[in-house]
Amino acid sequence: MSEFSNIKRSFLFFDYETFGTDPKRDVPAEFGAIRTDENFNPIGEPVLLHCLTPRDYLPSPEACFVTGLTPLSLMDDGFKENEFASRIYEMMSQPGTITVGYNNIKFDEEVTRFMFWKNLLPVYDREFGEGRGRFDTYTLVRAVYAFCPETLQWLRREDGAPVLRLEKLTAENGIVHDHAHNALSDALATKDLTKLIASRQPKLWLHALDLRDKRRVKELLGLGQPLLYVNPFAGKSSRGLSVVFPLFASPANPNDYFCWDLTKDPSELWTLTSKDLEERFYVTKEQREAGVERVPLLKIQINKQPFLTTGLGWLDGRGKGLFSLPASEFRFRANELAARSRDFSQLHGLVAEMSSRSSERFESEDLLAEGRLYSGGFLGEGDKRTLSDLRKLSPNELPERLAKVEFSREDLNDLVFHYMARNFAESTLSFEDAERWTKFRFECLVQGKGGSRTFEKFYEEIEKLREGAAEEQIQILEDLQSYGEDLMSDFN
Repeated sequence: MSEFSNIKRSFLFFDYETFGTDPKRDVPAEFGAIRTDENFNPIGEPVLLHCLTPRDYLPSPEACFVTGLTPLSLMDDGFKENEFASRIYEMMSQPGTITVGYNNIKFDEEVTRFMFWKNLLPVYDREFGEGRGRFDTYTLVRAVYAFCPETLQWLRREDGAPVLRLEKLTAENGIVHDHAHNALSDALATKDLTKLIASRQPKLWLHALDLRDKRRVKELLGLGQPLLYVNPFAGKSSRGLSVVFPLFASPANPNDYFCWDLTKDPSELWTLTSKDLEERFYVTKEQREAGVERVPLLKIQINKQPFLTTGLGWLDGRGKGLFSLPASEFRFRANELAARSRDFSQLHGLVAEMSSRSSERFESEDLLAEGRLYSGGFLGEGDKRTLSDLRKLSPNELPERLAKVEFSREDLNDLVFHYMARNFAESTLSFEDAERWTKFRFECLVQGKGGSRTFEKFYEEIEKLREGAAEEQIQILEDLQSYGEDLMSDFN
């Protein structure tokens, strides 16, 4: 029995609206959430929060077009970023909370992590322990399409592939979703879509929910048998399914597991070179159209809720026709690989070399301290305690304490100073600190430090969008123009 089995579980359906698409550099504007019990009955009232835009940042005008939000529109009821983050942290950290979103593992969870990092909150604690976890309904939807597409109605593209955007799925399946790209409306729509699938496919739902725990994923990968995998890169002809055989965990990251695509001849594995992995592990659409074939090696991230299952016999029944090969051939190929598992050492070395190069490229990315969550490795216990202690101080106590702190990572001093300046400038910054903050903001907004959006780019985007803009969009652009001018006045 789990040590947390007596904790009452709840689902926190949530969504963000943001001022851009890069969680390392962009900021949230709106958060919506509704908590339910395990039967999807609401607990408490829905939540809608707005976040004031920090003055070292310019939003993407195109993102403002999508949401209808601007920094000026949030002024009346928005919270400073530290308060906004604290309220969300409190909700997500309640024991037994499973946070649920739509495509949240790829985006919204990253928004949460970087926001907590910027505001000196524990980044990962709310993702595990005391029965907590994360779940992505987008992955569930893709599994539904792969295994039982009759469960939902699908809007189709011209090539026959389903449209998986939340607002299209809700429209096709009679779910009320009046305000797409409103955080609370999207959270409520995610709840209703998840509930619909759970009621129609309870076994698939419970299996998907179980896979939010990476330990369960590792168990499946450790069975030494072929698995069905809902693969985001698989073609539409197989409804997004791949048949894979697990090989080994990544030498660089135990959360990455490498598998062989059994639709391809396993004999190719023994001839792979470093050049093959460098040039063909990631293949763009243009490369595919030019005839470049991807290496049949798949990296499955066990901490990101991949959908895997045993039961290849399904291919000869309900899955008949998805692949040109029968289940028996996949089993034969898997047995062939299993028999030569001792020969994986060369491939293991090639993967280690590739992972090292990828890590070097990541480390060289131009980022502010706010974007370096993954760059310096996990924080040591000493740094964690120091950040926690600083977070608890009153604004007036922060400057003196920060001056005495010694971190093992140099970027943490900048991180804390920026946190202090963004949220408590009036009460914490000395004359010298205020000059330092103005200089940093100038470097970001004028010079593009760390890949920041500059005034020049900001106004170029506004002018580009002005052409053909509707009346309500013109008002958004006018708001953005005014906001930019207000920021620029700080440097006159």
